[in-house]
Amino acid sequence: PGQCGSTVCPKDWAYGASGGYFCEENKGCRPADQGPFPICESQCWIGTVPTKHIPKQIQRTGTTQKESTIPKPGYYDLRLKRDGKMVGCMAPISKFPGDPRYGCGPPFDTARSCDAAPHPIRETQYVAAVHRGCATEMGKGTYGYAFDDGIGLKQCPPMTLYEWILCPSGNEEGAGWSADDGPEDSKKRFRVTNHCSESIWIQSAGHQLPFDPALVKIEPHGSYSYSVPKEGVPSTRFLPKTGCDETGNNCDVQSVPPCPPSGCSPPIDTKFEASFGCLVEAENRSQCTKTGQGLPSTYQDWWDGSAVDGWTLPFAIYVNDGGWGLAPGVKGSSNQCKDVLCPNLTQELCPTKEWLTPEGKQNNDRILLS
Repeated sequence: PGQCGSTVCPKDWAYGASGGYFCEENKGCRPADQGPFPICESQCWIGTVPTKHIPKQIQRTGTTQKESTIPKPGYYDLRLKRDGKMVGCMAPISKFPGDPRYGCGPPFDTARSCDAAPHPIRETQYVAAVHRGCATEMGKGTYGYAFDDGIGLKQCPPMTLYEWILCPSGNEEGAGWSADDGPEDSKKRFRVTNHCSESIWIQSAGHQLPFDPALVKIEPHGSYSYSVPKEGVPSTRFLPKTGCDETGNNCDVQSVPPCPPSGCSPPIDTKFEASFGCLVEAENRSQCTKTGQGLPSTYQDWWDGSAVDGWTLPFAIYVNDGGWGLAPGVKGSSNQCKDVLCPNLTQELCPTKEWLTPEGKQNNDRILLS
């Protein structure tokens, strides 16, 4: 076990009074007061947890100290290319996986320490590009790094309609449609629309929606609507893939298995991540889908369009909560339930000369590195 990097768990665990645990195997989250997962070979902790659950060698220093994975100070190109074509933009943590400062890992594993680190991730061209490519000043941006918490994580009531538009023009009207009924009392309330000039394959990961295939092909100007069960679905995410073969694999960015012989790509995909809430009567909460920690799904939807690891396509996420609030029967839209608009998150914004340096190393002779 060790300190987590970026996860799908509640972001306030990282800097609040009490944290929790994340299980990589089932993508589950477990509050600190419940202890670690009893059965999970690959888990880590977030924020403040009881010291009895932290290995003693880590207790002595408070964190696990990791060395920087950046070989030398210099300018780095964050563009990911395949066969000479740019296919995505890597966040510094995807360019150099495991680097503690750029991934906000130990000893920079709180919002304060990550932001106060020398050459912090928040001051990179990459984070500035994410903010510039999205409607950040309107409060409709997304995460550029792990503690971009005033920007990314959203909550909506569990009847909300979502439309995730890939390659939007910026002039779309939003989720002005009605959700059809799906199988077994589900609702087709999550729609993906392709405004790109090429076919897109949508890959589901984490906990998959039960009534839809794991891989869906959407042609240009086409849409696909996913059925969300009223019992909720925890920790699911969707990745748009381009340049794929006829099976929807061997794509421009192939970050999930089956991996090509050269290995999987870094996980820089544009993504939609969600834990869909449970819309059943309070007295029947036991019917809600269990989360990774064995608890019923919450009433609220939790979701984001994170760019913490990178991006591959510009996007917009439009929501329609029907005027309902974040508690059962409460009317009035919450300011936590609003669109995320990143129509200008294009290839041109990706930094080609990002200054990155190992912790504590200074070098006045700045050089360009790939």
